[in-house]
Amino acid sequence: MAEKIILKAERYKNYNMDELTSKLSEISSKAEAGTVAAASAALACAMALKAANTLQASEPENERLKYIVRNIDKLRTYMSALMDQDIRCRAPMNKAIKENRPQEELDACLHPASEITEEIIGMMVVLMDFLDEMSEKVLSSGAVALKSSAEAAMSATKICGLWFDYLAVLSTDETFSFVLRREYELTYKQLEEKYDAVVEKVKNNG
Repeated sequence: MAEKIILKAERYKNYNMDELTSKLSEISSKAEAGTVAAASAALACAMALKAANTLQASEPENERLKYIVRNIDKLRTYMSALMDQDIRCRAPMNKAIKENRPQEELDACLHPASEITEEIIGMMVVLMDFLDEMSEKVLSSGAVALKSSAEAAMSATKICGLWFDYLAVLSTDETFSFVLRREYELTYKQLEEKYDAVVEKVKNNG
């Protein structure tokens, strides 16, 4: 029977920024790269939502903008929740490392440890699609927010990539390591192309 891992109920998403950054800096903190990536992703969603709200204010009856606003806000809330979910997904891996368990047991924990960061990247692809759509008509008052969102989304994605590199080094499963890195490379390239397109479209607006 699998052992249950009981985690202290600490909710990083509920901290204010000063508390969060203080907690992240502590050696004893359970939060690592995934929590930081989720926080950056949540900030990306917040700035995208600001740009979307700016657009919607100018077109209050636009149903597509209403849809975009609703869904970006859901993404924002979801990314905040993943700050804590990442800690739970990494718990078996951290336990295996701490107890110096056999390599095969550690390898079995590495895929779950990548799940939240993989989800963050997937949601940043969705967010970047919304940014690309909005960049076609963004107002000058929302341009900086939109570009800031794109930057934060790329930062979140890069942090996830650093975590994947770490997991790949820990693993003795060459297939797992290759697929993890290769899928990240392909997705990052896709995001980078979208990012460049967004920045190009709004560069003269703010």
